[in-house]
Amino acid sequence: MSYQKFAETRNNISATEDPLERGTKVAELIGSVQAHISKIYGEVAKTAEAMYGIPELEKNLSQAISEDKADPMYAKFLSDSPITAKIRTDLEQARSQAVGKSKT
Repeated sequence: MSYQKFAETRNNISATEDPLERGTKVAELIGSVQAHISKIYGEVAKTAEAMYGIPELEKNLSQAISEDKADPMYAKFLSDSPITAKIRTDLEQARSQAVGKSKT
């Protein structure tokens, strides 16, 4: 929603005399603003994830997990290899940083 559209809607609400109709329009405006904020936040979060390499880390983690499970010793230990554990840690750190970055 552009500021111009917001201002037009606000002026339309101010010009509405019926309190019930005005309340409905206010509720619709609030819903539109919240949807716009959610959309923008999603775009910012996706950009922050890309900045910290999250898509690549997720791909690497998935591949490392597959390799771990293919190892004959996996059934005996049922745990991450050191490489998989490192990727998992790096991914969690990157996610944390991306969340912090997207909030700023």
